[in-house]
Amino acid sequence: TNTSTISSGNMGVKWKFEAGQLGTIDVPMHTFKTAGTYDVKAIAISEFGCMDSATKTVTVFEAPKVSFTNSSACDLTPTQFTNNTPDVPNTVDNYKWSFGDGNSSTALSPSHQYTQLGPKTVKLVVSTSSGCADSASKEIVVGTQANVDFDAQAACSGEEVQFDNKTKFPQGEVKYKWYFGGVDSSSLADPKYTFKPTNTTTYNITLKVTVDGGCESIVTKPLNILEKPTCNFTISDGWNTASGGYGYRTVNVAAGNTTYPYYRYKFSDGGSLTSATGEYQFPYEGDFTVTMIARNAVNCECTSTQTKSIRNAVGTENLSNGEVRVYPNPSTGVVNIEAIAGTEIQSLKVFNLLGSEVTVVTSNSDSKGSIEFGNAANGVYLVKIATNKGTVTRRVTIQH
Repeated sequence: TNTSTISSGNMGVKWKFEAGQLGTIDVPMHTFKTAGTYDVKAIAISEFGCMDSATKTVTVFEAPKVSFTNSSACDLTPTQFTNNTPDVPNTVDNYKWSFGDGNSSTALSPSHQYTQLGPKTVKLVVSTSSGCADSASKEIVVGTQANVDFDAQAACSGEEVQFDNKTKFPQGEVKYKWYFGGVDSSSLADPKYTFKPTNTTTYNITLKVTVDGGCESIVTKPLNILEKPTCNFTISDGWNTASGGYGYRTVNVAAGNTTYPYYRYKFSDGGSLTSATGEYQFPYEGDFTVTMIARNAVNCECTSTQTKSIRNAVGTENLSNGEVRVYPNPSTGVVNIEAIAGTEIQSLKVFNLLGSEVTVVTSNSDSKGSIEFGNAANGVYLVKIATNKGTVTRRVTIQH
């Protein structure tokens, strides 16, 4: 402000602010480009050409350069405002936020929950302790948002998981995006998915819901997929000596993993076993299925089925048909056994078709033997012939 005086006549003034910057009015406005100390000179000139001047030192302080960003503006999730204004050295900054809905804040980077939809003008004013101030404004639009939620139950590996979408939204159309812990995704509202980990695994399941023209909502929940047991097992011909069945129609079953707390073998003739390993005798010959069920400590279950053929199963037939001859067959009561040279008959046993041993008169010496059925009933019998080279079973028919 020019405060120069003159006793008579008129005068003008010329200002020198900084290099190359001049002014010629009494009350000039000048913006200094950088902060610092400047010598400002006012030169008063009368209409007669007389001049006088005065110089004053002016200190120019740095003004804040206000800037801010914000997250999405939604009606359920608070909007985060981030103050990006650079610090002004050697000053204390003060902040004043106006959120455009009648609310304000003096925090550096506040969050604010909007409750009404529509456009809002947000303004940030930053003032320094040196007296400088600046502001920035931005218009944002508050959009509607879905209240996202879902439910899913822990399952065993290999079992299908049903995801129950419980999301609620006030209006508009929505789009869903599921993320199954990094292994797959889906855009269905209520998807199903089968996880197949080898061991018990926790997956972070994320559901993202976007309202058309509005906001996005995300929720993440853990889901446990439990390890499934292994149901491999073996079936082999057995003897069942404990029950006196002499191996007829008997099998041994054995689980590959015997550490689980629960086992069950189901045989297609209606029988069962409840141990990891065991013996089972079928009541008759035929083709059967054997199903193993195992359950581990986390109550996950597996099943596996195999087929077993039961035919003439008194013993193990490990001699070729030509090494032992049984005659006559059919017979009226006496059956002769003859082995090839070098094969020694060691014992002869006779069973009926129910697997029970039949009392008959037997004799054997070296490679020959005989069986006298005596009063045995007419019918089919199984002759078990044990030799020094192995065992073979033959069917014979008795017709008195």
